[in-house]
Amino acid sequence: VSVTGDAVNFAARVCSSGGASEIRLSRAAFRELSTNKRVLCKGLPAGELRGIPGPQELLLLEWRDRAAFPSRARVVETGEEIALPPQDTISFGRLKERNGFVANDVVLQLADAALTKSISRWHFELRRSSAGFSLRSVTDQTTLVDGEPLAKGAERAIKPGTFVRVANVLTLEFLIDEKAQRISDSTYYPP
Repeated sequence: VSVTGDAVNFAARVCSSGGASEIRLSRAAFRELSTNKRVLCKGLPAGELRGIPGPQELLLLEWRDRAAFPSRARVVETGEEIALPPQDTISFGRLKERNGFVANDVVLQLADAALTKSISRWHFELRRSSAGFSLRSVTDQTTLVDGEPLAKGAERAIKPGTFVRVANVLTLEFLIDEKAQRISDSTYYPP
């Protein structure tokens, strides 16, 4: 079956306006959702879609359980807080760049350069799935998740409140940003 026409073009523009792992909806599609799905939608600022006249009102369907995804990591030793980038794979390690390219999304450093060298250039990755993050070790260096060692290539679930000990020199606590959560919740359309 071949489908063509304005509706197909509009749907393609709505889809292409989204970022990685986002589900965007038109107002008409939102109206067709069940109440359970409507409460998971957040309004977006009206915007232009290529080839579609006038600003379009779109919504974002928050299909993942936000409480399962930490939004930041706190370095226990320094108190520094690091916002986690909104991407499906987030790399952590001591190397900032290599050959002019970003090496890690989150660069792990301590004030003591000798201790920082204990951290691998690429130490671990957080990988996002619909159920939450999992941590995948990419080094032979020590990585402890809530006190349990993690071998290179192994994975462990990460949730808010999880502690990760990196090379026995740095500890990360993964946290959820409750203030941002409340702000985000206030933009939801009522059912």
